[in-house]
Amino acid sequence: MTIEPTTEPSTKPTASSTASPASRSIYATAVLDPGQSVTWGKGTLAMTSGGNLIVTDERGVTRWATHTSGSNLQTVFQDDGCLAIYDPEGNVMWSSYTNGNPGAVLVMTASGNIQIQLGGTSLWQTGTGH
Repeated sequence: MTIEPTTEPSTKPTASSTASPASRSIYATAVLDPGQSVTWGKGTLAMTSGGNLIVTDERGVTRWATHTSGSNLQTVFQDDGCLAIYDPEGNVMWSSYTNGNPGAVLVMTASGNIQIQLGGTSLWQTGTGH
């Protein structure tokens, strides 16, 4: 399931187009289950069925990955600003280590970079813009 755009920030898994068409902001709490993805510009953020969170470019080439694997892993962008992957028992399999930043947003740029930003400052990024 792709996260659909909305114009209002929400605590539901939604995305919002910002004033700039060059980026898309995803607000907490957003979830990607296995097989789900969201695309903006040159990048796609996807949770594979094998449990790996990846960023692919417009040609489908993987430019970044968490290198996680397992059944039924779930990616969650939390309300504390952390992007994390959990197994079905609630164990953290991977984390952006950006917790403690309520109000942070997950930003997908048109160039394909994925960032976690708070007040316009980048806390974490994949470095996949091109």
